[in-house]
Order: sequence, then structure tokens, then C-alpha cells
Amino acid sequence: MNKNIGSKNHIALFDKCISEFNEGRGSIIAISGEEGYGKTFLLNSFAERANETMPSAKIIIEKNVSPIGSFNIGNIQPLLPFMRVIEKILLGETYDKTSAMAKFMKSAGLTFLASVPVIDTLFYAVKEFGRDWRQYQKDKSSEKRGKSAGSTTKDFFDTFSSLAEKKQLIIMLDDFHWSDAQSVELLDMFAEDIASIPILLVIAFRKSIVESQASPLISFIHSKVDKGQNIFGIQLKEFTKSEINQIIGRNFANYTTNDTFEDWIYNNSFGVPGVVSEYLHYFKENSPFKNDGSLSENFFNSDYLPATIHSAFSKTIEKLSDEDKNILSICASEGKECTAIVVSNLLSTDVLTTIKKLRSLQQKSSIIRSIGAHNRYGVKTTIYEFSQAFYKKYFESLLEYEEYVALHGQISAFLKTKYNEAESEATKHEIAPYLTAHSLESGDEETAKSMLLVSAQAAQKFGNAAIVRNVYDRFTELGVITNDDDNPDAMAIQEIMKNLEIADGKHLTLENGTNIEGIGLSGSGTVAYQDFITVRKIIVEYYHKNKFDEAVEYALNYLNKNESELRSSEVAQLLALIVKSYIESGQTELAENYSDRALSLIESHNDPIAECFVMNALAVLRYQQGRKDDMLAYLKKAAQKAIALSPELRLLTLSNIALLTEESEPSKARRYYESVRRLASQLNYEQFSGQVLG
Repeated sequence: MNKNIGSKNHIALFDKCISEFNEGRGSIIAISGEEGYGKTFLLNSFAERANETMPSAKIIIEKNVSPIGSFNIGNIQPLLPFMRVIEKILLGETYDKTSAMAKFMKSAGLTFLASVPVIDTLFYAVKEFGRDWRQYQKDKSSEKRGKSAGSTTKDFFDTFSSLAEKKQLIIMLDDFHWSDAQSVELLDMFAEDIASIPILLVIAFRKSIVESQASPLISFIHSKVDKGQNIFGIQLKEFTKSEINQIIGRNFANYTTNDTFEDWIYNNSFGVPGVVSEYLHYFKENSPFKNDGSLSENFFNSDYLPATIHSAFSKTIEKLSDEDKNILSICASEGKECTAIVVSNLLSTDVLTTIKKLRSLQQKSSIIRSIGAHNRYGVKTTIYEFSQAFYKKYFESLLEYEEYVALHGQISAFLKTKYNEAESEATKHEIAPYLTAHSLESGDEETAKSMLLVSAQAAQKFGNAAIVRNVYDRFTELGVITNDDDNPDAMAIQEIMKNLEIADGKHLTLENGTNIEGIGLSGSGTVAYQDFITVRKIIVEYYHKNKFDEAVEYALNYLNKNESELRSSEVAQLLALIVKSYIESGQTELAENYSDRALSLIESHNDPIAECFVMNALAVLRYQQGRKDDMLAYLKKAAQKAIALSPELRLLTLSNIALLTEESEPSKARRYYESVRRLASQLNYEQFSGQVLG
């Protein structure tokens, strides 16, 4: 099919943006079109055009995650499309070692480059890199541009700005109507002064979704597109009869104009490009023409002519075996994109055999296609996608109700295993939305609620209040009375919302009029299983309010109820908090009892994270008991473990070393205090640094 049919004006606009881009001026192009109107096709055409005219540019196409069932994955994953773009930009990137930028990268961004393949450090790396860029070239930073976005969004903005200075970036984001509010906020930051930013952004979206679901993108479309400098809109339309004539000519050799055939195509497709394409695919397999090029006499025979696009497609897939159809239905249960690792699990076969089957399906039909290996669910796996949303819906509809529920239950069980095995919070945050969606489709609302809390925790980390409110709304839909202080799920979501708003200097009132300031700390009683991170935050809140007895009671209730479901590192954190709370309340004998339990835990589990937490807690206890040699021994062990662990654990350990050695070795303590200051600044924990350093 000729790529220019119906898109000549769009290509001309893109060429204009490329011309300005070569002169250092950026642009944003917003492509609007409904399902089947060719948004993805146009993005690929733009990418090919850019590759022809700017072969040295870094061209990236990223697709947002489509909903699974009724659950929109994309709008509870903060900055996901831009996060994936950053990974693609930097993985495999080679920098000129002699350039000034290379020197900057070496001094300020080396941690960032080294950390990209590790998903749990990418968020912190962006924050570090963004701050370094603001110091390196302040006139290009978000601070100088007067942006009012959240700090995380600013960090992403500055990271992209810095990368664009080194490499020409052309970024295309498909299905942007599924994006989260923070991604739209970042897009707004670029739009504010895009002509002075050396980056070319193209987004594609469905206007009907944006308007019907109150997408955060709606404000950007109405206020920015075709209203600001270098921000352009493209509205994809149906093919005209003339364009259909051209398309048919490209698909059938020696075609001569046939008004009857063209009228039939136009009247039955309404000119929708995807439908036209599917009909022509059918007719290429079932030719309507005689050898002389005239239309066959039986063209209007009902046994030959498809009544609808669905029947045309049905005739096409009749050539597929029952096994092929079953595999495609299984693929559809995972979503518009499916992974080799999940499909192999559902087929109860190894990954290599699964890939062979999927590759065979790709070769014999255009229904699915491989998009290569990507990080998903905390592992790298080959991903396949349905080439049209219609195909995914069709094969999903072949499943009986029991099959549908069972498949989602199997996927949910697989993801739950991956979630429990994950060592990093970020990997858990990545898995949680998928696990939520499949749990809802399988009828497991309890797992869905606990995973929603994990997603809310991730949103809190990114400063994304919109996602937290989405989770709050979901809890309401699931029947959770969100102002019920006796409901642990309600208490947890209230606590997350309160902490997020307090961090922004606000006091949040929910839609039902309930002010949540102070809610969630009334705390005793039985605590049901809920998001561990939220529980830990509640316990720490008690601790910082000097409510040490409440902290212990809350931790013990949760631990006694859920210890069998927790990882050893999570149990260790709870025991460490209990030990520290007993120390602060002067109950060192009880602290000693739980320190023995903690030591027993790390002896029976080879878990460096657990060991680091326990050693830190024991060092504090030995300091209080005046056993300085034992204290130093535990600090040394904690430091040895912390070297290979997350920066947060290094910060915890360094802080304890500084505080606990200040009296006996003040010069050594000063060096550690300085290390604490630097690491806290890198992690954006200035408040923590102030508390430790006084």
C-alpha cells in the first residue's frame, strides 16, 4: 500500500517540523484518530521519513498500555511511557568520549548510565541526573523556565532536555489517551516553550476516549494543540473514493477502475482505513475478478460476499487450525500485547517452544507480530502484539466465560509469584497494575485491592495525586467505605492520600467531604493483610510521633496476622522497628527479646537486605546498652552488606555509623556525616539530612 495515500499533507507537516528541528527548534504533533484510522501506521511512516532525512537521530516509538478488561493499566503507572523512552535512549548508547558532554556524563551522569538496566534505580537516577543538569546548564532547566510541575516531572523534563542536547531525539508515543496525568503534565512542560527545546514529540490518541473518560489529556488538546507555537494537530479522516481507488490499484496487479467494486468497498467500510485494509486482505485471498480484470458474476452472491468485516475476517481465519485459534485466544487474555513468558506458562510448555508457535502464527497471518524483547514483570521477555485491536477482541470473544475467568486466574497466579519473588519495590510497583487487572477479571477482589494500594504507594513516591485519587475511586467501586477507620484497606488509602497532600503542603478533603488529616493513626486492633509499604509507613508515623507503644502494637498485630505471607526482608524491617520502638520507650529487655528473634531470622534465611536491617537495629541496641565493641561489630557487618544494596539502605547504615560513633570517634563521625549529607541530597532526602545532621 502506498504510504502517501491520504497522508501527503501529514508528511508535509512532519517535513516542516524536521526542518525546524534541524535548526534547533522543537515541535509537538498531536495525531487524533479513532480505532482503525491509521494512527500507528502514520507514526511508522513518520519514523521511516525521519530515518531517511535524519539517519543520525534517535527515533523511538513507544506504545501506552491498553486496558485489561475494564481496568485501565496506563493511568496508574506514573510517567510509564517516558520511563520506557529513557531506557531505550540510553541502553546501548555510545557517547563521544572526547566531547564536553561526555565529560559531564562522566562526572554527573555515570550513575545514571550504569543504572538504566536496573529498573529499581531508574527513578532515583532520573532525579539525580535532572538535578545535575540544572546545575550544569541552568538556563536550560525547568527551574529557569518557571515550571509549576511536581519535582519528579521536573527531573524528567531536565533529563530529556540534557539528552536532547547530545542526541537529536524524535519521540513518538502511541495510544497516549491511556496515559497517566503525570505524563500529560510532562507534555505540558514541553509545550510551554517547545520551539526552544531541541526535541520532536509526536503523540497519537483517540479523541472519543479522551472525551468520554475525562482523560487528563483533554485539557492539553483544547488549550495547546494548534494554539501555541510549534504545536500542531492532525485529524485522521476516512478515505475518499479517489483514495480507495488508489489503494485498490496498489493491491491488485493490472487493476482497472471498477466503480461497482469500489462503491461496495466504500459503502461497507465507510472509508475507515483499517476496515478497507481488512476487506482488501480478504479479496486478495478470494479474488473478485476474472482473468480479464472484470468483476466476477457471482460477486454479489451471499455465499461469497462477506456481510460484515467480522465475517470477512472469519473467512480468513478459517485457514487457521483449532490449535492456532486457541493459542491466539490465550494471547488475547493477557491483553493487546502478550509476552512469551506468560503464554508459555498458560500453554504449560517451555518458552522456546512457545516462541516457535508464535513465530509460525506471525508468518502465516498478519494477526500478531513480534516487537522484540522488553522488560516486563521484572524480567526481559519477547513481546508480541495484535496488529489491530479488532483481532484481539475477536479472539478474546471466542473464549467461554469459564475459560476467560480461568485464564485470568492463571495469569494472576503467575504474576503473584513474580511479585512475591521481586526484591525491589520498583519491580513490585511495575507488576502491581497488571496483577490488579487480571485479579479483577478473575474475580479476586482482595488481591486487586492490595495491589491497588501498592500502585498508590508508587504514585506517592512520584508525587502523583491523580493516581492516588484513581485508586481511591476504585476502592469505592469495590465497595470499600473509604472513611471507615475500622477497615484496614480504607485506613491505608486514607494514609497514603494524607501523606501525599501533606508533602505538597495541602490538606485534602475527599469527595464525600471527609477531611483525612490525622486519619489512620488510631491504630490498634487486628490488622488484615494489606500493602506492606503502607503498613510500614503507618508504623514509622507512630514512631516519629513518639507513640512507641502504638508502633509496637500495630507492627505485632500485622506480623502475627501475615508473617507467612511476608518475605524475610519485610519481617526483618518490622522486627527492627519493634526493637527501635522498645529502645526509645526504655524497654531494653523486650528489645533484646525481639533482637534474638531477628538474629534467628537471618540465620535461617540468606537475605542480605534482612541482615542489613537487623544489624543496624542491633547496633543501636548495643549502643544503648553501652556495649560499644559489639555495636561497632554490628555496624561493620551492616556496612559490608549495604555496599551492594539500595542507596536507601546505605543511607540508613551511614547515618547510624555517624550517630553512634560521634561520641567515641568524632573525626570519623564527621566524615560519615558528610557522606550522609551527599547521599541524602542525591536521593532528594534533604529533610532526613537535616534531622540527622541537626
